Amino acid sequence: MGRSYHSPRSGVAGGLILVGIGLLMLLHQNGILRISDIWRLWPLVLVAGGVVRLMHFGSTNRFLGGLMIVLGMVLTAAEFHLIPYGVWELWPLGIIAVGLLLLWRSLQPREEREPFGKFEYSAATPDNVSIFGGGERRISTPDFQRADVLAIFGGYKLDLRKAGMKGSTAVVDATAIFGGVEIIVPEHWNVQVRGVGVFGGYGDESHHPGGPEPCPDLVVEGVAIFGGVSIKN
Repeated sequence: MGRSYHSPRSGVAGGLILVGIGLLMLLHQNGILRISDIWRLWPLVLVAGGVVRLMHFGSTNRFLGGLMIVLGMVLTAAEFHLIPYGVWELWPLGIIAVGLLLLWRSLQPREEREPFGKFEYSAATPDNVSIFGGGERRISTPDFQRADVLAIFGGYKLDLRKAGMKGSTAVVDATAIFGGVEIIVPEHWNVQVRGVGVFGGYGDESHHPGGPEPCPDLVVEGVAIFGGVSIKN
């Protein structure tokens, strides 16, 4: 991986958001959709996040993306009274979705499961998941390349201070949905934030090294939906 790294998933997320905003404004301008109805489309944020997750590697990511799309469409239908249920009557669907995700993970082969908890880890491409709770991982591998972090109604801390980079660029895909992710990086790493915030955001508080010597780049991508991702030293 070189320094010309580009994240297609972040571009897709940003493109979907812009297309959605443009369509809503077009419908409003032509009297098809009232401005008061636009706020009732908030569940489509889940649909957009689900589409982005479908583009990630791994069966769990795709299963989660499918759940988010279905949940978003059902809640949108409830907002516009297309089904005989209100949004507040359907909130248990969120618990059901999390339960289905946990069942899906438990049915996957042991070597393909994403681990939970707090421990030392030395693999090059770990996955980290936190749902309705918290988790922490310290990575000390000398050939770090990529990590995926997902926090849903919870928090996760990824500590990379003892990690080394295999090439000149590594990637952390950090997605926070009603939750938060904290990433701690070595001071000699240069951070590039390419994540997309939807009623949330990414905050880079890390020190950006200067000088003539080239520094390894850590690219942070993903989606923050009603959540936040912070990067610091």
